[in-house]
Amino acid sequence: MRQIYYFNIEATNAALDAFPKLLDKGDAELLLEPVLTSRYGGGVGFPLCRSKYLTTLVKLLYLARLREYIFLTASEDAVRILGSDAISTKVFDRWWTLSEMQWDEPSEHWESYLRAFTEKIQLTGDPEVDELLQAHLRR
Repeated sequence: MRQIYYFNIEATNAALDAFPKLLDKGDAELLLEPVLTSRYGGGVGFPLCRSKYLTTLVKLLYLARLREYIFLTASEDAVRILGSDAISTKVFDRWWTLSEMQWDEPSEHWESYLRAFTEKIQLTGDPEVDELLQAHLRR
């Protein structure tokens, strides 16, 4: 059975120090922004080697995605900013950390908790949002 694995990607201290010096503010912010991502993988009993494969794959996919940014597309720019033109775990680990997020259940399973506190829920003041929220609670 497949399951969704969630990962948090955050910049290392080295990245927090280097990228603002190497890039304009907007481009640096793109590389420093935390990212929550997910990936399907095997379910219960997923072998450790496959788990390592999954984290490696997420790291490589993230780097490949970043290389689509115009300021990282050229090999020489990647070398100047990331220190390498390679898409590798070594490059990823220099600039970012990856941690698996323990997410036992999707938020849809929490709806019964919310309904138990219907009287205490404060509306937002946005008529469209409040109307949808009230309809949701009536279900």
